[in-house]
Amino acid sequence: MRPHAAHWLILGLFLAAAAYAVAEEMTLTTYYPSPRGVYDQLRTMGETLLAQTSGNVGIGSAAAPGARLHVTRPDDAGPVLRLDDQADDLTPLVVDQTGNVGIGTANPTAKLDVNGGSVRVGQLNADPSGGQNGMIYYNTASNAFRGFRNGAWQDLIAPQTLMGFCSKRCDDGGCTCQPGVLKAPAFCGPGLDGEDCFCPEGYTRVYTGSERGQYPGMPVEVWNLYMHACYKN
Repeated sequence: MRPHAAHWLILGLFLAAAAYAVAEEMTLTTYYPSPRGVYDQLRTMGETLLAQTSGNVGIGSAAAPGARLHVTRPDDAGPVLRLDDQADDLTPLVVDQTGNVGIGTANPTAKLDVNGGSVRVGQLNADPSGGQNGMIYYNTASNAFRGFRNGAWQDLIAPQTLMGFCSKRCDDGGCTCQPGVLKAPAFCGPGLDGEDCFCPEGYTRVYTGSERGQYPGMPVEVWNLYMHACYKN
């Protein structure tokens, strides 16, 4: 080969190599599960990073994931996790940047914010051990919600107080107090007779105490005024 032709050939090879270097384009062909598809680190364009360490997977900037799935954002803008359908409606599961969880809402305002439905608590037939203040469950044996407060399980009912006094004549020998545990107050009507006091379904009206007094407008006749209450059957 003539010397000047060889020089032109070498120059052409250098120019071709430089052209490939400027393009900065690389194609990887892998064959799973071949080891050829395993990389210590593989970055893509933008902010995407998928890191795998000891079986843990990190998404975002979690280069050293501390859980099986560790999602980290570079800032506090926007939710950390969102599951939604293609319609992008208001029925997602969202974990926002403050740790609030939203079901049926994209903007939860509490630690657990459920929109458009109800929440079902656990159902047990007896109080579980190891309760902590604030726990609740539904007792299937007593058909009542139970909550743990002040170190003990209790029925979730409002504080019970007697609604007032209803009178009943005691000359028939029927003025006796009944034993039991007060569960609900009696609702007394406008009349003074104890028969005007009504209890919810499943409860029985009884007398819980007495206060000796005089019937209004009849000062010479003494009556006993009884507090009527309701006991669970």
